[in-house]
Amino acid sequence: MNVVLVQMQSGSSIDENLKEACRYIEQAVTEHQPDLLVFPENFLCMGSKDYMKLAGEFENAIMELTQYSRRHCVALLLGSIPFPSAVNSKKCYSRSILIDKQGAELGAYDKVHLFDVTIGDEQKNYRESDRFEAGQKTCVLQLDGHFLGLSICYDLRFPGLYQCLREKGAEIIAVPSAFTYKTGQAHWLTLLKARAIETQCFVLAVNQSGEHPHAEGGIPRKTWGHSAIIDPWGDVLCQLDDKPGICTARLDFTKMKEIRLAMPVVEHKRF
Repeated sequence: MNVVLVQMQSGSSIDENLKEACRYIEQAVTEHQPDLLVFPENFLCMGSKDYMKLAGEFENAIMELTQYSRRHCVALLLGSIPFPSAVNSKKCYSRSILIDKQGAELGAYDKVHLFDVTIGDEQKNYRESDRFEAGQKTCVLQLDGHFLGLSICYDLRFPGLYQCLREKGAEIIAVPSAFTYKTGQAHWLTLLKARAIETQCFVLAVNQSGEHPHAEGGIPRKTWGHSAIIDPWGDVLCQLDDKPGICTARLDFTKMKEIRLAMPVVEHKRF
């Protein structure tokens, strides 16, 4: 399976971000013929005060992206898009949506762990739960005969979620993100390798990069970039720097099976 990660520097304009995403689809199809193309968290909009008011624009953008998927016969993982919550009318889910090569939605995952932290960077405090509702379920979907587990950004710090995805059959795990510069510099690659090694899965980690507008007009948010594809042994197959661009690799599932056979950690698990 050929996969491509699209690292973006998304702003607050859905239209401009959508144009950039479609440009990357065209580039990836021309240069790499991917089976799956993965976008980062909030790739269609970063910096809005009220995502709920933009629901119609997000819906139109999703429709256009499904047309691109069908036209180019490529599956798309729409990293995360704000989606109206059925629980709280004032909040959204951070939803990751998998579109197959025929433009059909295979399934979706709502981010379980919300980023409510104090990390001491320029913004100091992050309170994702002010605008988002937490998801309640894990998600593993079948694509081209392989099983893809879904997660989003802050989920990366909770290994129990990834163990659950492996137990549900995951061979690949996606981690679309908007990891901050400070936490990314400290922990991004270490956490990605750990999740790949302990689950013996391929990890597709696509991040936002650069500066993004603040929803309240304050100091711009800065993200780390360094999107990476990690194999089940923890080796980095491809990694970007801190600039927007694409990262690509071919996933060797024969190697994955050999690793799992030689070190059957799932069978040895006692807790």
